[in-house]
Amino acid sequence: SGNFSETNNCGSSVSAGKKCIINTYFKPSSSGPITGTLTVTDGAGQQVTQLSGTGVAVLQSITVTPANFSTPAGKPVQFLATGSFNDGSTQNLTSSVSWASSNAAAASISAAGLASALSVGTTTISASSGGVSGSTALTVTPAVLVSIVVTPANATLVAPAQQQYTATGNYTDGSQQNLTNSVTWTSSTGATAAISASGLATTGIAGATTISATSGAIVGSTALAVTHIQTGIALLPTSANINTGDSQQFNAYPTYSDGTTGAAPVSVTWSSSSTSVAQIDVNGLAVGDVAGSATIGAVSSSFSSTATIVVSSQNACANNNRTDMKLLVLTNHDTEADYPAITTTLNYLHMPYDVFDYTTGPVTQNMLYSGCHAFYNGIIVAFLDGTAYNPDSTPPAYPFAGYDVCLLYTSDAAD
Repeated sequence: SGNFSETNNCGSSVSAGKKCIINTYFKPSSSGPITGTLTVTDGAGQQVTQLSGTGVAVLQSITVTPANFSTPAGKPVQFLATGSFNDGSTQNLTSSVSWASSNAAAASISAAGLASALSVGTTTISASSGGVSGSTALTVTPAVLVSIVVTPANATLVAPAQQQYTATGNYTDGSQQNLTNSVTWTSSTGATAAISASGLATTGIAGATTISATSGAIVGSTALAVTHIQTGIALLPTSANINTGDSQQFNAYPTYSDGTTGAAPVSVTWSSSSTSVAQIDVNGLAVGDVAGSATIGAVSSSFSSTATIVVSSQNACANNNRTDMKLLVLTNHDTEADYPAITTTLNYLHMPYDVFDYTTGPVTQNMLYSGCHAFYNGIIVAFLDGTAYNPDSTPPAYPFAGYDVCLLYTSDAAD
């Protein structure tokens, strides 16, 4: 019964003491355990024998994947063999089939189905088991670029300097090629280093940058550090113009090989080529003494630099081109206590002056140059366009830093 059948030579009867042969056959309809029975009827009745067997599916076809595949030379391909059986099942036969390549020069294949693409060409990859086989085409294309190496790696340069970089391409077939003149070169920080189309890097200011070489989607890069060394000092300002009695602060800053100037002043020894014209202290503060010019010098342990200073005589009415002036001190009874400080300053500056108590009379036109002005207690005192302003009139207010006494040139200054 079931998946079992039988044949025999017993005929319709068997004589006593004789025998006949019964053959049973198993033709499974599915895989796995299958049972059945064999029934024999004789004069004594029916004799039943239990039958069992295991069904095994029969391989009908093999499919090889990937189908009709292309790969660059040097890049391996793993093939799979899938068996289809008569019971509708499938099974991975990759490790049990026999693999073969019809063109071993183009590609070879291992017992595990791993194909090695050797050179440009086409081959047929086959998988066989018993009398069943399957196959597919494999096309090997030229090797492709897989990485770029940029050299020298992690370089450090002291500006100013140049560095030639090289880009080496690595391909799928293990070959290498110099791509220096065909890649696109870039620097992540152009101020630190610029790089030409041929891979020549030129340093800028100190810092760090990344040098990259690009071909299609493949990028190779390396770090570049740029440092600098001090090459000198620079004085700021480089030149100054002040009046006698005025001061000018000079500072010395380090200059570097990359063309930059430091932000913090450095310690130097200061000097003046003419101390009668301008004196300079240890902190770089210059004071104008008399009209003239001088060279301000600064020396550090390794470097030196100079600046110029021009000292001019005081001239409040510059538009009148007066060079020898006499000052008028406006005051009143309440500010007489300030006289010593004022006159001491004027005497130190070697400037002639007169003192005028405005309570005794107004500031008249003949006391003032046209266009000159002074300030007294926040009030403008001036003669302008034929009009004399003085504390007794009502001119517009103008603050004067809280001073109680102000100075004004008198009309006889030319004398």
